[in-house]
Amino acid sequence: MIHALKTKPEYFGSVRNGEKTFEVRKKDRPFEIGDYAALNEIDESGTYYTGRALLMRITYVLADEEFCKPGYVVLGLEPTHMIFAEPDNMAELLCPNNPREIKESKKESKYE
Repeated sequence: MIHALKTKPEYFGSVRNGEKTFEVRKKDRPFEIGDYAALNEIDESGTYYTGRALLMRITYVLADEEFCKPGYVVLGLEPTHMIFAEPDNMAELLCPNNPREIKESKKESKYE
């Protein structure tokens, strides 16, 4: 199973550079060893996704209330062999033979 998880920039960066190998999360879904955590970076306001993502494999699940706040878990993580995705390299990742096949389109926003 893949769990899509919003991740703050400071934590995302620490996971990306290998300093942080765990996540503390609400126990709001059935996390299991062997599942994947898709860490999707959000902006500082928590409103928008930045487009940066990491796919991590869950190697350990600690849910013991002696060590965790009730309703929370600590997930041990390891990187997968997936390519790190950023908005700037999406076209190359999706169409490696011809990255120009994907054209950027600017979406109109009624709020701008």
